[in-house]
Amino acid sequence: MKIFYISGAVIPSRKANSIQVMRMCEAFSQIGHDVTLFSGSGNATDGETDFAGYGVESNFTIIKRLRPGIPIAKSLIYAVDVWRAVSSSRYPDLFYAREPYALAGLCHLGIPFLYEAHSPPVGPRKWIENRIFRSHCFRRLIVISESLRREYVRLYPWLPAKAITVAHDAAQPYRRAGSNDTPVISGQRDGCIQVGYVGHLYRGRGIEVIIQLAKRFPDSDFHVVGGDRKDILRWIASTGSIQNIYFHGFAPPSQCDKYLTSFDVVLAPYQRNVFVSGGKTETSRWMSPLKIFEYMSAGKAIIASDLPVLREVLEHDHNCLLVEPDNIEAWSAAIERLKNAELRMRLGAAAQKQFEREHTWDKRAETVLRPLVQAKGAQECVV
Repeated sequence: MKIFYISGAVIPSRKANSIQVMRMCEAFSQIGHDVTLFSGSGNATDGETDFAGYGVESNFTIIKRLRPGIPIAKSLIYAVDVWRAVSSSRYPDLFYAREPYALAGLCHLGIPFLYEAHSPPVGPRKWIENRIFRSHCFRRLIVISESLRREYVRLYPWLPAKAITVAHDAAQPYRRAGSNDTPVISGQRDGCIQVGYVGHLYRGRGIEVIIQLAKRFPDSDFHVVGGDRKDILRWIASTGSIQNIYFHGFAPPSQCDKYLTSFDVVLAPYQRNVFVSGGKTETSRWMSPLKIFEYMSAGKAIIASDLPVLREVLEHDHNCLLVEPDNIEAWSAAIERLKNAELRMRLGAAAQKQFEREHTWDKRAETVLRPLVQAKGAQECVV
């Protein structure tokens, strides 16, 4: 099947949405589809550089269009540019979209589409999505959590239940760093537990929890991988004289496994309010964090915040330890428990087994396309 993936992500960028989009395009291609990605243009890098930076196969085409940084106009300008690019191409069998404005401009072409959402609509997006769902070309809404599915049912009660698929996010199978790989973390203290965090340093990600833990456990090393220079400097300034916390800065997706190899324990200390880039969108009720699946893929012992949306994937004392987000005593107790190597191995193995069974990108791609395949083609799949 020929698929045009319509994305609002900028390629390349450091945002999680760009990683998710690149991985999904790779997965669609790996299971046998002809994929073209339409994305915003981050810089003048060539396609091969983009593929290598994200650690994905160059098995799909990327077409970059203008996505200016003008708050109100950028979506409309991008939508027009994508429409022009699509109109000059041989039409696909299916549109798969995460960008509602561009998708709305393509509905009149009569091509079936799937639409993926990662948060409920606000402002004009609610009107746009209403139009999308009422189009005769609409086939299915893909959401990243059960809690987000329930919210869409509340917002659009007329939308048939069978028109919504829950597909949690995913990760690549883990590639353990080998003896020929250059170590990315050096100088680790012998006999010390290595505790890691990989991800952005945005508000609500719990970096303050990691700093408090580093103070309480001077016999363990704490590593923070990710963030831009401004955020890193701000957090370093708050660590004072703490000697056992290390900020490694941004690592491209293709290099993250090398960091995970060095860690004994990994943290996901999300707070009760979690924000994405820009600090305007709060996602704690709907999110499906990529880092959770990357941790599971690596088979590491996970300590995560006990949030309802994370319980859709994580189970306390089975594949992780869940603790109250802002209870430092609970976080400390979890670190203390995971000094036990046997417990770390048990939790990590259970997480990795579940990941391999349910949460690879290939499995996610199969899940979102399954209704079309079962209907023997996009044209025949009606809601």
